[in-house]
Amino acid sequence: MRELLTLLSIFWLLPCMAQQGQQYSLQMLNRYQFNPGYAGMDASLSINGAYRTQWENLPGNPRQQHLNAHMPFYLLNGAFGISLSNESIGAEKNLSLGISYNYVYETDFGLFSLGLRGGIYQKTFDGTILRTIDGDYEGQIDHRDPNLPNSVVRGLVPSFDLGLYFAGDYFDFGIATTRFTTGEVNLGDAVRFKPRQEFNAFFEYFIESFDYVNLYPTLFVKSDLRETQIELLLRAVYDEFLTAGVGFRGYNKNSFDAVIIMAGLKISEQFSLAYAYDWTLSPLQSVSSGTHEIVLNYNLNKLIGTGLPPRVIYNPRFYD
Repeated sequence: MRELLTLLSIFWLLPCMAQQGQQYSLQMLNRYQFNPGYAGMDASLSINGAYRTQWENLPGNPRQQHLNAHMPFYLLNGAFGISLSNESIGAEKNLSLGISYNYVYETDFGLFSLGLRGGIYQKTFDGTILRTIDGDYEGQIDHRDPNLPNSVVRGLVPSFDLGLYFAGDYFDFGIATTRFTTGEVNLGDAVRFKPRQEFNAFFEYFIESFDYVNLYPTLFVKSDLRETQIELLLRAVYDEFLTAGVGFRGYNKNSFDAVIIMAGLKISEQFSLAYAYDWTLSPLQSVSSGTHEIVLNYNLNKLIGTGLPPRVIYNPRFYD
């Protein structure tokens, strides 16, 4: 009975969650993922990989993988980037691939960057794992519901992201819109899906508190103009080598989602690793053991190409 109720809860959540973008807790260490304007801000070739399993032990729970790479291109006063994201949740899978360019403008008080990312968004829906009360599953699958496919169906549409990012001496700020598509994803005669455009804002402040410890309070807000999610996190970085932080995420003023605990270290001059655990606060905590996320970063730490290097600003970032 418990497994049946869990499965039903997943299908009840799918219409809400399917419209939302992927959720991550370590976005401050992987900013290009949500804002194409951040490309090149690591001052060298930067490759980032992320894996997240949300609400562990819950059947059909969301699982996400993301890979991106970006680097400055000083001759064009900008940067290029490429990203690949995959998500599975219940009977759905979402895949997106994008390539971006951003223009960087230098001022006396910081760097402004405007980026555009274009690519494709593909949705896959596996109707073979669905079951309806009146369906026929002895022979050929028949849900007896014209709105549910009897097989695996998929479709794709063009997708675009637009972002503005500012990097200053003591704070960073970015705003972006993601998953803007030109139409619906056609999954067959009976099934169509329209990705909902999302907006996000990121703010981080740098506090040099001790000789070897720096503090970074961050605020991350995302919205689809129907629901808004707010995330607050404070992380401390010791000697640009070790980091630890704690945060809170709430969907709106009346609901709490999770407490975030994160830690990381710089493995070498090029590699950094971070881990986050989300302690679920919602009723889903009764059927899940929390959320796990890992981010691995590689930074070449060398100038690429020709041209003048960017202006050095006093804004030490962990994992840059």
